[in-house]
Amino acid sequence: MSAAADVNTLLYASDRDSPFHDRAVQFLTDRATTLDLFCLGWTTIMGYLRIATHPGIFARPLSAAEAMRNVNALVS
Repeated sequence: MSAAADVNTLLYASDRDSPFHDRAVQFLTDRATTLDLFCLGWTTIMGYLRIATHPGIFARPLSAAEAMRNVNALVS
């Protein structure tokens, strides 16, 4: 089986105030602990980096370094 994440899933996992935070974290954790194929497009990563660090969108945006650490943790 394979799975993919969209930018919303990544944003929910990063936003502790989101009502979808726990479900998004669980989804990503499950994907990381299985041998199933997990797809993550570059456009998804770029969208996540752009939105998660934007102060006009989030009251507490991530720093660029924090957002990159999240991406690196996900792809490794």
